[in-house]
Amino acid sequence: MNFQRGQVKREVREAMRLTRPRPIWVTLFYLFIVGLVSGVISSVVSVLAGGGILTSPDLLGALFTGNYDTIVSNTGPGPAIPPGTAVYMLVITLLGALITGLWQSAMSVGYTDYCVSMVRHENPGIDRLFAMLRHAWPIIVTSFLVGLFSVLWFLLFYVVCLIVIGIGAAVMAALPSLVILGVLLMLAAIVIMVVGMLWAVLRYAMVNYLMADQGMFGLAAIRESKRLMKGHLLQYVGLNLSFILWYLPAIIGSGFLTFRMSTMIGEAASNAVVGIFDESYLVDAFYGLLATIALFGLFVLIQAILNLYLTPYVQGTVARFYFWLTGTDVSGQRPPYDPPMPPVNGPYTWTDEFQSGGQGTYTGTGYSDPPARPAAPPVLPSQPAAPPAAPDVPDVPEAPAQSDVPEDPWDRPDESSAKPDGDEQ
Repeated sequence: MNFQRGQVKREVREAMRLTRPRPIWVTLFYLFIVGLVSGVISSVVSVLAGGGILTSPDLLGALFTGNYDTIVSNTGPGPAIPPGTAVYMLVITLLGALITGLWQSAMSVGYTDYCVSMVRHENPGIDRLFAMLRHAWPIIVTSFLVGLFSVLWFLLFYVVCLIVIGIGAAVMAALPSLVILGVLLMLAAIVIMVVGMLWAVLRYAMVNYLMADQGMFGLAAIRESKRLMKGHLLQYVGLNLSFILWYLPAIIGSGFLTFRMSTMIGEAASNAVVGIFDESYLVDAFYGLLATIALFGLFVLIQAILNLYLTPYVQGTVARFYFWLTGTDVSGQRPPYDPPMPPVNGPYTWTDEFQSGGQGTYTGTGYSDPPARPAAPPVLPSQPAAPPAAPDVPDVPEAPAQSDVPEDPWDRPDESSAKPDGDEQ
């Protein structure tokens, strides 16, 4: 059965309408608290690291050359920094980045957990955002692994792209008549890099949902996400593209800003060539830049307001897509999901029907069989319950049986009907 995108989106909107407090205000609180704590951490790290001296352009050169006399701070020339102090500042900065990443990752999975609960009609509260903080360390390890694998895939496709572009350039240089072939090779390299990166990254799309819903972390969550997304990448891409109109203000604002800035840079370059730099031109350019920034800020503000509604809407719809992949009943109270068991030795494949409860089989040619699942306890046939004992009733003498024929009064043995003694002969 295909994923009914339109019906699912209507059901998610209905779940958002019925949830109290409203998801818009929960999203606003989530963005505020994440930004606030991240800002506090950054401020503390900046103070501990020496007031921002790590942003000095001469610091890296000083670390590599050993000449610390050239280091300047943000406020001007400063005293020489010994190597120990520089290392201390780097350690403080990395520690602050680690803490910020841990906080943001845990809160991101907590917000995912909130959206999963929302589409289950559990009416979650704001406290649901902090439910995953107890798993902060496994979450940041999982997020680090996802980021690491994404970077490695990017480097791989980037190197392949450079190699193909180099081949195309060599073909164009050696055989000018094959310019079209060289251009096609370069375009193919760019397409390969973009498509390859999308393929690599989108396979990890269900990691947050597995952490929030199943408590699955680390490599197990990554492998399970890749298994769930296998064969469903295009459906996931289409689901996200169905929200493209909601981002129209951001698209228009970015396009307008890019167009205006390129136009202004072109005018400035042409005027520099001609040598026109009168005062009126500079004033017009300054006010034009202010108007461009103000209009772009207006588009950003509109998009930010829309995102308060769009963020839970998108996350809730993706949560329903996750339910569809795992064959989970939306109305259920977090039923246990049965992932594939690891093999005893070597690779394996797991096939299942998502709509039939996740039943499947293991296959592993040339390898040991995987461990058998524990057998369910035998279900004994239920014995019929014994009928309740009848209450004790005192014995009542039975009444004499009566005939249907009326009794003749003369048949009764009555002493008054006997003859007197004097009449006997």
